[in-house]
Amino acid sequence: MKVVATIASSPILFVEKCQLPDIQKARLAELWAADGLAEHSSIATFARFTLQLMVLGAPSDLLSRSQQAGKDEVEHARLCFQVESCRL
Repeated sequence: MKVVATIASSPILFVEKCQLPDIQKARLAELWAADGLAEHSSIATFARFTLQLMVLGAPSDLLSRSQQAGKDEVEHARLCFQVESCRL
């Protein structure tokens, strides 16, 4: 097994490359890429949401939480693309 990513200090382990048929590896890579794109689009959603909160005069704590959620999406996208790029 090999570590390809770490989330909250817990490694994500994957079976060595040779143990999956190529068609399954390709499909898994497609799924990770699709998840990465979905996470990536959420970054802009949270940025827009933060701006809308600002227009409404939302408290700074709410703005901070919205921005942190956007930062979390950056990390989620990065991890998805990292796993996808390993090609399992």
